Amino acid sequence: MDYNVTNNDRAFLRINYEHGFQAGFTDPINSLFNLVSDQPAWQGQLNETHTFGSAAVNQLVLSGQWYQAQFSTPSLAKSLAAFPTTLHFGDSSFNDLGGLDRIIPQGRTLLSTRSRTTTRAQCGATNLKFGVKFRRNDVTDFNYGQTTSGFLRVGSLGAFFNGGIDPSGSATNLNQAFPTAQSQPFAFYTLGGYDAR
Repeated sequence: MDYNVTNNDRAFLRINYEHGFQAGFTDPINSLFNLVSDQPAWQGQLNETHTFGSAAVNQLVLSGQWYQAQFSTPSLAKSLAAFPTTLHFGDSSFNDLGGLDRIIPQGRTLLSTRSRTTTRAQCGATNLKFGVKFRRNDVTDFNYGQTTSGFLRVGSLGAFFNGGIDPSGSATNLNQAFPTAQSQPFAFYTLGGYDAR
């Protein structure tokens, strides 16, 4: 959308929305354990240009972006109710049971905001250009929740039938995480100024 506010002020606004859906993994045993990612995204930008007579102009740009790319099963509660962990046979005698529940949730959410102002002016024979830029990225990382459902690795089919004990020495172990939070927020800032003559 373009808008002439006054003779000295012009503005435009742009907004964009996308919504993707990614199929990340198809479980060979049960679709409850499929891995999917719902990925909505928004972007927007507002520009305003103000002229000061015939010798100077200022441009202000405000923009932002938000998106989410988080991977999980279609219903984590249902997949964990069907099989509460991931069972893996180290000798590859069977497919894993429980899908990829051990590596979810994973992904991130990002909110990025940016602002920039630039002024150009003519002072006699000198051209001036100066401005300030600011950017902030807020990222929420969901990878801290991995292995919360557990990962049971059985060394061999023989160890599975013998309660984890295998005469050949194949180990059986359970790896499970107990994080204080399954996601962590991070923020990054950039602030800069410049001038050119």
